Amino acid sequence: MEEKLEENVVESVETWTEEIGGETIVATMRRRKGLHWVTTITGERVLVDESATVDRGRLGVSLCLTPHVEHQPTEEERAEGRRLIQETAAQVLQRMGIW
Repeated sequence: MEEKLEENVVESVETWTEEIGGETIVATMRRRKGLHWVTTITGERVLVDESATVDRGRLGVSLCLTPHVEHQPTEEERAEGRRLIQETAAQVLQRMGIW
């Protein structure tokens, strides 16, 4: 049996209008923070820490999510990840002749 996780989720809703192709579209964003389940468009159920959906009516709905990770990286692992990103960025900039 699955435990209900949605009890501690904080939800916010924001609405705005956009001009797309000469048409005014109303967009609604729903953000949820806290451990909860999300079903993706493929039908896969994913445990997430945070999610956001943007509904643009007939243009569709987009989903962004941050999957839940049981193992939180240590500060050393984070530092190593930052080092790799900086190293890769430097290599790309050098290849492009920018740096």
